[in-house]
Amino acid sequence: INMRLFIIHFYRYKGTLPNGLVEVGNEIIKACNGLLLSLKVMNAFLRS
Repeated sequence: INMRLFIIHFYRYKGTLPNGLVEVGNEIIKACNGLLLSLKVMNAFLRS
């Protein structure tokens, strides 16, 4: 998955993110093996 798409969808943010959030995003993408459905489930879980 494209990191920019992930940032827009997951963080709902269109600007530049601090490095810490980019690193967290990369770790989440790695944990989900880049699978979009897994990322959506993780997103729903973390937002609840």
